Formats: sequence, C-alpha cells, structure tokens
Amino acid sequence: MMVGPLAAPCPARREPRSSGLGARRILTLGPDIRGWFDQAGFEELSFEEWIEGTGMRVGVNRLITPPQPLRPGEVIFTFSR
Repeated sequence: MMVGPLAAPCPARREPRSSGLGARRILTLGPDIRGWFDQAGFEELSFEEWIEGTGMRVGVNRLITPPQPLRPGEVIFTFSR
C-alpha cells in the first residue's frame, strides 16, 4: 500500500498565510497528504494545522482497513536529508 506519491517528487502548492508582519506565501502539502492517508484507508485521529512558530503540522492516523502484505523488495519509507 502506498500513501500518495510520498516516494516521488510532488508538485508543490502555495497558499497564502498571514503573519503579524503581513501576508507571506509558504509551501504546503498538508491537505494533499491528509487526503492521501484518507484514500489509503486511514482514519484521522488528530491533526494540528499549524504549530506556532515552527511552520510544521502534525497528525495521528490509524489504519482501519485490513493491512496488505508487502511485496518482495517493496520499500515502505525512505528517509533523506
């Protein structure tokens, strides 16, 4: 099971966010990622849209569909810096 195109480059979407210093534009894939988890059979338990002063979001999801077995050689996560 793959949750969205997390393993491939994604086109970025920009949305305006206001700050105390005026409006600025930031990169946001949050709504897309939340949708990918929903489409893959996950229930959203909690989501914090904006963590003050960080530019980060955080969410907790639970798989509510039967898990699918991994295929030989299938990679779940790849971490990079």
